[in-house]
Amino acid sequence: MPKPYQKPYPPIRMAATTQETYGLVARMGLPIFVAVRTTTIADVSRFIGGYREGWRAAGHPGQGDVGLSVPVYVAETARAARGEPEASTMHFVRSVARALQQSDESGQTAEARLARARRLEALTYDEVLDQLVVYGPPEAVADKLLRLREAIGFTTLSAWMNMGGHIPPEQVLSSMRLFAERVAPRLA
Repeated sequence: MPKPYQKPYPPIRMAATTQETYGLVARMGLPIFVAVRTTTIADVSRFIGGYREGWRAAGHPGQGDVGLSVPVYVAETARAARGEPEASTMHFVRSVARALQQSDESGQTAEARLARARRLEALTYDEVLDQLVVYGPPEAVADKLLRLREAIGFTTLSAWMNMGGHIPPEQVLSSMRLFAERVAPRLA
């Protein structure tokens, strides 16, 4: 209650966080939602093949629908785009590493989780910039997102504009404005 207005129901998109779940979501015939958090952009690009294969193997028409969430930060200069979000971004990466280490799961899942925690804990900011985020001046951000759309085939994009939640509001608003005015038109 209340019943959904849409018939038969609002669209459902299922998140996939491991390589194995990409194919599972596809076989179910559901649109997929993938996020760059503890999985690198390169891994998401590689794993999406499992979604496409599972989709075809299950006999679903088309290629399936892919939603991507990725941290995005846009500034006028490469220097500002690198420096302004650094502390907040690294705070998030280290916080996730600690949380993964403190989880009480056991078995194979625990081994994979601890491996992700160790990998995140060891990442340098340069590696984060290369593997986990899309930061830069408008042209560079648009170019990288276009390459990602080509590699992943995403149909919807959720831009996470304040990774870590500690970027000052005026900088986030500036990033959002630059995204809306100079990046989004290139993605249309």
